[in-house]
Amino acid sequence: MRGNIPIPDISHGEDVWLMVLVNSVKSRRTQQGRFFYDAVGRNPTGIIQLKVWGEVMKTQGELKAGLWGITGRLETFQDRAQFVVAEYRP
Repeated sequence: MRGNIPIPDISHGEDVWLMVLVNSVKSRRTQQGRFFYDAVGRNPTGIIQLKVWGEVMKTQGELKAGLWGITGRLETFQDRAQFVVAEYRP
């Protein structure tokens, strides 16, 4: 797993860790009723959309605005890149 690389250099499907400032977090639900956080993270290298699924929320607790270390991978959903978070720590 590569660590704290510039956001534009993240390859799709690669497991990485990043330090990001989370600016906004919205709790949402899919059409099938599955909970997730939709968030925006940024660092000096760029801005990235974050997706945190309910299973991760249960083990990691609440995600709120602030500085976080996150691990996960970059994926595409509906032709848009999103970083699917597997773990987060303040």
